[in-house]
Amino acid sequence: MLPLTLNWFKRPCRSISLRTVLVVPFVVQTVGAVALVGYLSYRSGQKTVTDLTTRLMDKASQRVVYTLDDYFDGPRALVQDSRAAIALGILDAQDFALIEPYFVRQLQVHKDISSAMVTTADRHFLAVGRLAPNQLAIGERNPETGALERYSATLGGDRLGLQDTLPNFDPHQYPPADPWYEATLLAPNGHWRPVVSRLRGNDSPLLMMAYFEPITDNQGQLLGILGASAHLDKIRTFLQPLQISAGSQAFLVDETGMLLAASTAEPPFRAVEPTDQPLMVEDLRLNATDSPNPLIRAAATWLRSPDNRAAASGGLTQFVVNRDRYFIHTVPFRLGDSVQWTVVVLVPEADFTAEIHRHARITFALCGGTLGLAIAVGWLTARRVTTRIQHISRASAALATGRLNQHLDEGSSIRELAELTQAFNQMADQVRGSLQAGQRALAESEEKFTRVFHASPDPLGICTLAAGQLIEANDRFTEFFGYDRAEMIGKTTLSLGLWADVADRDRFYANMRTAARVCSREISVRGKSGQVKTVLISAETCRLEGQDCAIVGLKDISDRKQAELDLSRVQTALLEAQRIAHIGNWEFDIASQKTTWSPELFRMFGLDPALGEPGYADYLQLIHPDDRPALEAAIAEAIAHGTPYLVDYRALLPDGSMRYHEGRGEVRHNADGRVVQLFGTALDITDRKRIEQTLQASEARFRAIVEQAAAGINQVDRTGRFVEANQFYCDLLGYTREELLNLCY
Repeated sequence: MLPLTLNWFKRPCRSISLRTVLVVPFVVQTVGAVALVGYLSYRSGQKTVTDLTTRLMDKASQRVVYTLDDYFDGPRALVQDSRAAIALGILDAQDFALIEPYFVRQLQVHKDISSAMVTTADRHFLAVGRLAPNQLAIGERNPETGALERYSATLGGDRLGLQDTLPNFDPHQYPPADPWYEATLLAPNGHWRPVVSRLRGNDSPLLMMAYFEPITDNQGQLLGILGASAHLDKIRTFLQPLQISAGSQAFLVDETGMLLAASTAEPPFRAVEPTDQPLMVEDLRLNATDSPNPLIRAAATWLRSPDNRAAASGGLTQFVVNRDRYFIHTVPFRLGDSVQWTVVVLVPEADFTAEIHRHARITFALCGGTLGLAIAVGWLTARRVTTRIQHISRASAALATGRLNQHLDEGSSIRELAELTQAFNQMADQVRGSLQAGQRALAESEEKFTRVFHASPDPLGICTLAAGQLIEANDRFTEFFGYDRAEMIGKTTLSLGLWADVADRDRFYANMRTAARVCSREISVRGKSGQVKTVLISAETCRLEGQDCAIVGLKDISDRKQAELDLSRVQTALLEAQRIAHIGNWEFDIASQKTTWSPELFRMFGLDPALGEPGYADYLQLIHPDDRPALEAAIAEAIAHGTPYLVDYRALLPDGSMRYHEGRGEVRHNADGRVVQLFGTALDITDRKRIEQTLQASEARFRAIVEQAAAGINQVDRTGRFVEANQFYCDLLGYTREELLNLCY
């Protein structure tokens, strides 16, 4: 609850009383704690109920499954025992006189078996079933008439008399739409299926679950079909004892949603009119969603919903019927390989949560009582605290208005209030002392500001923001503009003509109104003599004598501006000289690999300056491949040892032409003596190279003429030593060229 209380204090709201601040958090925390404990108790109880319900319902459902397994094990055991007796020769499938007392005896032993039957391959049929707890019914097909004759019999098997007949009865084709005889032939290992029994008469058809297996002789020839069944309406006796709670119910459905049995008194089957016509199972089946029981009908409808299919496959969940919440637990039950049913158990949540709800009402009542008690205690406590605080508040208000002689009685039974009163008295003493000290500090500060303001070497002035009226200026300010102090104070900057450009003034005041300051903005100002100077203006807003003002400082940069203009002219002249002389300069920073070229260097390589300087790798691609290794070696040597270089190379221009350059490079070192930068020039020597190539070609032609002449030709220097001679002259004198060049004429 602490974070909630803190947020409540921090929340912006209208002014509220201290009494409210003291009472509300106390009440909220108290009620919140009680409510939280009640809620946790309620949730714990609900969880306990859910766990208990899960165990009870699971146990009950499993008991139903075990009972069903045992119930339906009787018909299967009877069929398999009878089949074994026939295989051993104890029984003869064709001897109904022997099989009939055998079936009667089996029904006497197995109380859960409803009937037993046998039909042969030649359509003989015999069935023995329970007509009542103390009476049997025997049905046998008359081979002469083809009718099924039903007799009542004692528990010992003595026939009492013919009750009724079913004409044209063919056990191989009964019922006509889905004969169980043919279905059994397709399931040699036996199978379960629902059937309609008429052992109790045509007016009382029964729905049973029957188990069938074919019987064969030793050669594998089909002898007939054995079957035994159990009444489905008896399953109700298994479901009714499952009284998990007063309102609990249970029912059994198959995979299609048809109702098989229920724990309630409503019949799980559809009533039909008496008839001697064959009846289908579907004629008696009742869909669980059509059950006369509203709870079973609602639960079946809920389970059939696509959103609840997972719950129908097993487990515990909840659903609501008419605003009442129910626990619903499902358990699957399999009968053989082809039959799958679902056991559904329903328990009203109210049967378990009534006590929890009662405790919840008690908790709410306690919360109400606690709330009232908390409000009363909080109000009394707050009243005692706020009375003293109100005294402190009134004294604080008086102190704020300048009445500094405030003093409160420090006697209080509440230690914190006594300490607060003592702290207020100490604060009042400190305020008086601080006010006096502040007044002295303010006077000293004003004196310091005045000294700094008037002693500053830069022009400083103070003007109003509304009209630009000068209310103070230092001596340097008046000297800078050439005015006397009396000529400037009280005048506006506009009337004095200090702004060389009125647009600068408008921008200055607009900036001051929006940003409250201006920092080093370059403007032009005019002095009394009319001379225009360039300055950097800086200003801050302040509040003086009840009006908004600006403290303005100026920095004269006229000399710097003139130097910048001179430098610009020099740079322009340098660029023009480079253009005329076809010489460009460059710089290369080793750390950043950044290269800087002059405009003429771009023109010498035929590149567009707008595209920027090429990288080092791209630059090397502009050099002729034969000259590239020498240039790379010179640059590497310069970086490694700081050696300047001079290299001639051929530049390949984008238009396909080639120019000759003379490249020079120098180095710059840092404080540690390490090379950090290269700089140099590139001179276009294409014309000189072409002249040298022409001269070399001329000399080559002259030497060829001399060598081929049919006369001796030689050349000597001033000392008479031979410096050149053609081969004809050497042959004439009988010397080799090397011997002759070491002789004098």
